[in-house]
Amino acid sequence: MEYYFKFFIGVIFLTLFWMPYESLSRPLDLRGCPFMNSNQKREYQNQWERLQEIEDVVALKPRIINFLDDIDKHCGGYVEDRQKIILFVNAHFKELYKKQIAFLTSEIERSSRYRPPYAAIQKLRDVLDAWSTSIPLVNHLSVPVQVQLEEQGRNAAHQRKHSCSNQDNRRFPLMGVRDQDGIGWCYAFTAADLLSYKTGQLISAVDVANAYNDESMRGAFKSLFGYKEADIEGGWIEDALEAANKRGLCLEQDLPSSDVAFTEYLSLKQALKRLEEDQTKLEEAKKQHQEEEFQACEGPLFARMLPNLSISDITDILNRTPYFVLMDTLIEENCKGKRLEPIENLSITAKYKGLFSDTGSLIKEMDDQLNHNNIVGISYYANILDNRFALELEGPHASSVVGRRWVENRQSCEYLVRNSWGANCTYDFSCDRGYVWVPEDFLSRTLEGITYVQ
Repeated sequence: MEYYFKFFIGVIFLTLFWMPYESLSRPLDLRGCPFMNSNQKREYQNQWERLQEIEDVVALKPRIINFLDDIDKHCGGYVEDRQKIILFVNAHFKELYKKQIAFLTSEIERSSRYRPPYAAIQKLRDVLDAWSTSIPLVNHLSVPVQVQLEEQGRNAAHQRKHSCSNQDNRRFPLMGVRDQDGIGWCYAFTAADLLSYKTGQLISAVDVANAYNDESMRGAFKSLFGYKEADIEGGWIEDALEAANKRGLCLEQDLPSSDVAFTEYLSLKQALKRLEEDQTKLEEAKKQHQEEEFQACEGPLFARMLPNLSISDITDILNRTPYFVLMDTLIEENCKGKRLEPIENLSITAKYKGLFSDTGSLIKEMDDQLNHNNIVGISYYANILDNRFALELEGPHASSVVGRRWVENRQSCEYLVRNSWGANCTYDFSCDRGYVWVPEDFLSRTLEGITYVQ
C-alpha cells in the first residue's frame, strides 16, 4: 500500500513539474528587414526567444525597449515592417501582462489568509505602472476589495502570531550549509541533515545517495560507468534515510560531499577508466610508471574524495573488482571500519500533500516538530526562492527547515530553510550565508511534503 501511495504522489509531483503551461512562444518574422544579414536575423531570433523566457513584465519592459530600438535601426526605413514587429511584440506581451495581473490578483487573495498582502499588492502596482501607458488594462482588484483583504490579512496575522514563536534549531554539526553543486542530490543532502541532527555527527550526503541508489537498484555511481545518467539524480528523502541507516552511516570527514562538483566525478570516471585499460595492457614496470603518473595527476582528486584510501589501495581494488561496481567498492572500502552503527528503532515520518494531508496540516506538523527542537525535511518547488512571484512552480527540490520566527513589521511567520546550494545569498528572500527565511504564505504555495526522524 505504501509503495503505491508513494508512486501516486510521485506521479502527481512530476506531472505538475513537467506539465506545460500555455506557450506564448512565436517566431519572429524579420524578412522585412533588408539591412539584416542572416547571422543578425539569427541573433535577433535568439534574443527574442530569451525574452519570452522572462515572466516578470516589470523587468521585461526595458529589455523590450532596447530590443525594439535595435530592430528599428535595421528596419527603420521600412515603417510598415517596423510597425508590424512592434505590434507583434506588444500583442505577445499583452498576453503575458494579463496573465501576470490575474496571477497577482489571486496571490493577493491567497496571501491575505496568512498576513496583510502588502508585497503582492505592491507587485501588482509595479506591473500596472510599468505597462499601463503602452498596454492599457484595467485592474480588477477594486479599492474596497483590497481594503477588505488587507483587514482579513491583519486578522489572520494577529491569530498566527501567538503560535509562531521564535525557534532556531541550528546546532552542531549543522552550522554551515553544504553545496550539492550541479548534481541532483538534494534529497540525499536533506536526509544527511536529518541523520546528522539525530546522531550529532556530520553524515556524508554522498554516502547517503550511494546507499539509496544501491537499495533502489539504480546505482548512483553506476550511471557514470555506462548506465543511464538520469539515474544519478532524484529520490525520496524517507527511502534514502532507510537505506543509509540500514548500511550504517559514513561521516562527512571520511567521504566529503560539500562542494562536490559533478565534473570531479566525471574526472574520476576518466581516471579510473585509464587505469582499468592500463591494467590489461601494460607490464608490471609499465603499470608502476602509470601509477606514479596517476599519483601526480589524479592524486589530489582522490585525496579529496576518498581520504582514507591511498593510490596503492585504489589500484589494488581496481585489480580485483569488476568495473561496473568499482565506485561502490571504493566507497565501501573508504568507509570500512568507520561507519556508525545503524540507529536502532529509527522512526521516519513522511507526509505529502494530497489525499490525506493539505498544506495547512503539513505546516502544523512541521511547527510541532520545530517546537520539540527537531528539524524537518521538505519537498517543494525551488524556483520560488529566486522569484517569489513565479507564475509557474518548477524545479522539484528538497531542503531542511531548521527554524521559525515572527517578523512584526511584515506581520509574517517565516521559516528558516537550510538549502544545499552553498553559502551564497542570491535569493528573493532574506538570507544569511545560505540559510533562507521564507514567509509562510510563500512556503505554503510551494510545499509538497515533509519528512522527519525521531
